[in-house]
Amino acid sequence: MNILVTGGTSGIGFELAQLLAKQGKVVVIVGLRPETTQIALKTLKEIDSRSQGYSLDLALVPSAAKLAELFQKDIGEIDILINNAGYATYETFEQNSVDEVDRLIQANLCSHVRVTKAFLP
Repeated sequence: MNILVTGGTSGIGFELAQLLAKQGKVVVIVGLRPETTQIALKTLKEIDSRSQGYSLDLALVPSAAKLAELFQKDIGEIDILINNAGYATYETFEQNSVDEVDRLIQANLCSHVRVTKAFLP
């Protein structure tokens, strides 16, 4: 079973990725920062060497298509998609700039729609 976990480099996503790898699933994680992705992937590969990881900014429109392309090339068909990517700011709405609010919406909402659509075919 091939499983993709966006936001799989920390928190709930990383814990879930480890649990799934321990169950013998092929787990692919996606994270924003290359160094964080590599650290998480190292841990996952110790559990199951088939694990993969990509560093992509899913808030950017082209990233969903790139992710689907990489996944299909490296892994093949996807069985389960866990859309877990996202982040928070710890300021009030008034304190955030319009650009930051837009980035939050792109990362926490739009990326989930784009990644889902990219894997539907």
